[in-house]
Amino acid sequence: MNVYLENICFNRSVPLSGKEELWNELNDKFKDELEEEWICEEKEGVLVFFPQFEQEEFEDYEEFEVPYDLFNEYGVGEEVTSSHFYSFSKGTNWSMELDPRPDEFYHLLQKIFGDFWYGLVLVDDEDETRLIINVTESGIKAEENN
Repeated sequence: MNVYLENICFNRSVPLSGKEELWNELNDKFKDELEEEWICEEKEGVLVFFPQFEQEEFEDYEEFEVPYDLFNEYGVGEEVTSSHFYSFSKGTNWSMELDPRPDEFYHLLQKIFGDFWYGLVLVDDEDETRLIINVTESGIKAEENN
């Protein structure tokens, strides 16, 4: 199975001021996870969510179409098959060999950056399944959309 990040909706950045305690907690509890995958970073008093997309032009909290990967024959976004962050499949009928990050990891990101969601495309042989993951203050919801 291959997994592709199709789109994502999030606040691109927030001021560090007032979020220092949460940022320190995230770094203390999930240092290894943050070093393994470049999910967020602090730059000159600003916390940046998904810094690899920092140069892309889009408004904060608008749907962000992930740039097409030229090596991706499906044309559905960036391959994230090996990402623990994107292995999240709570409550759905599919699974990956990778363990997802703990719920607390997602909730800390939500407390720092606000609600976010992302869409995945799962490609297995010739079948495609779309999965939407919503991370809000009230919980994490994943739903299949075939």
